[in-house]
Amino acid sequence: MFTGRYRCCRRTVAYRGDYCLSCDCYTVSEQQRTLDIFHVYFLPVLPLGFRRHWHCTKCKDDPHARVQTSNGFKILGVIVFSAFAVLSWLIPMEQPDDVAVVWTMRIGGICVASIFAISVVVHKPSLTQQEKMGEIPRFAPENCLVCGEEFDDRSRECVPCGIEYL
Repeated sequence: MFTGRYRCCRRTVAYRGDYCLSCDCYTVSEQQRTLDIFHVYFLPVLPLGFRRHWHCTKCKDDPHARVQTSNGFKILGVIVFSAFAVLSWLIPMEQPDDVAVVWTMRIGGICVASIFAISVVVHKPSLTQQEKMGEIPRFAPENCLVCGEEFDDRSRECVPCGIEYL
């Protein structure tokens, strides 16, 4: 698309111990404060204001963004492609040119529906985001990850650069 938003004036304001769903491991996430600007055809149109976004320090993605397909969508795929396969068996083959297309629809619908069904059966429910966050070891660095200065234990904030750990 030709619309979106620019994120400019990035500044790291905090970091914390976190569980990244993209990396599938425990990591450090940093919170960045940005000025978001809506653009159309790459021309800035409307400033949206200052926003805060969390990013994994390893992969630079949102650590809590969903990365796997939910089981509901897989079940929907089984239903849709099963219906597609059943309907393709009801199509009469009147023209000799239709034979290859109809048989491709019949066999392809069955194959795709069975792939979705196998995926639903094999899918193991993983821990929820809250359960994974509960297992994170306490994040208490002695020095700031940005400037290297020592933290004040009471305020949990780096005095020289103003970054706090959460």
